[in-house]
Amino acid sequence: MKTLDRLKKSIRWRYRLIPVPFSYGREFRSKFRFVRRSLAFTDEQLYEYTWNRLTALINFTYHNTVYYRQLFDELDCRPEDIKTPADYLRLPTTNRLIVRENLERMKPRNFGNTRPIKTVTSGTTGLPLKLYRSQSHEALRKAIVWRHYNACGYFFKEPRATLGRPLDFPQKHQYTHEDLLENNLWLNSYHLNPHDFMHIYGALADRRPKMLVGHPSAIYTFCLQSERAGVKAIPIPIVYSYSEKLYPHHLKKFQEYFGARIFDYYGNRENTLAVTQLNCGNYHINPEFGYVEFVTGSRHSNVGETGSIISTPLENYSVPLLRYDTGDLGKPLGKCPICQIPHPTMEILGGRGKDILVTRDGFVNCHLDTFLARNGFVGADYIQVVQREMDRIIVRIFPNLNYVRERDEEHLRRLAKDCLSGYFEVDIEQLDKPPFTEAGKMPYVISELAGYGPNQHTSQL
Repeated sequence: MKTLDRLKKSIRWRYRLIPVPFSYGREFRSKFRFVRRSLAFTDEQLYEYTWNRLTALINFTYHNTVYYRQLFDELDCRPEDIKTPADYLRLPTTNRLIVRENLERMKPRNFGNTRPIKTVTSGTTGLPLKLYRSQSHEALRKAIVWRHYNACGYFFKEPRATLGRPLDFPQKHQYTHEDLLENNLWLNSYHLNPHDFMHIYGALADRRPKMLVGHPSAIYTFCLQSERAGVKAIPIPIVYSYSEKLYPHHLKKFQEYFGARIFDYYGNRENTLAVTQLNCGNYHINPEFGYVEFVTGSRHSNVGETGSIISTPLENYSVPLLRYDTGDLGKPLGKCPICQIPHPTMEILGGRGKDILVTRDGFVNCHLDTFLARNGFVGADYIQVVQREMDRIIVRIFPNLNYVRERDEEHLRRLAKDCLSGYFEVDIEQLDKPPFTEAGKMPYVISELAGYGPNQHTSQL
């Protein structure tokens, strides 16, 4: 037994000693060198690089995919006709509904040669969307993220902790998981409830990472649960948020609780754009990763004008997405007056918020979508959780052919109660159609109580 323990300890230390860039592979190292070098590009060099990459992608989609060939032909347009951003604006946008219906036709003829990686978007905006991204695109994404980490003051192998989704863990009830290669401790946000919270708090307190990564709602819930438990705040130098909109009350709470500098990353699971908040406080678009447009009506938005965020990933040849409508709104703001880099800046206005649920004991994050998938429930194409009362939620479903109400409704109710630790009575509501926005998105969690908190509501009951 002692020999086995020594062997495990030796393996753990070997993993810790492997450099992160080496473990990511040659392609990552090449792209990481490039994105650091591109910070010194002039405006003209950056525009030329971005437009050349976009033109190459347009040509590829026309000659290699059924979907885009038909789209161009119907518009009586050829790739060589697109010479300016105004020309590119002529192409219609795509969205998750279009992708879901046309995925096979969007794949190129040489799909296998693009080294595709399967991606499933979260269910926070409706049914999870299956996509593919090329290994080259994934290497570029990692390079952009690590360039941002470095700009925040965090570097390879420094201690990190991540509040992750239950989907990131082998088992729902697992509290933590350690990534030895990246020196990152994963903390299961499923357990950010009053009963299990101290397991997560203790792990983070022992870790004392240089950087904490997570969705703003999960980090905010951690802070609230810690305050309600009466335990000491944990000082962490850097808090890094992603995936959801970062609101002013998040910033205030994170600064008060952790004493941290806060940085935000705006992207999407479809990996069509990457926007990074730097020390200046502004959000910088990373044009090396994706071509970003702001569209008001049928034209490109002016500087400071609100528009839909439309983006095209420049390296994903596995399933090319030309002019993908993110469903979010933003404003182009031009170049940063503080930073000496060519990246344009923007303001994010909406579309990314995700409400938490309120209980009499505090706040809980809702992971019903992943919980149902893990437990084999396949009777609904779309799921939405609505909270209008303290102790009751409505689980709204758009059923598919696998759903039999007499058999499955009570089973769904029990799973929902189990997922949320019995905090809520559960009503099931069937929808005739999914309540999508025009961009094909649907709010996954809607809590009318989350803006107030448990104390205000319980005092009124």
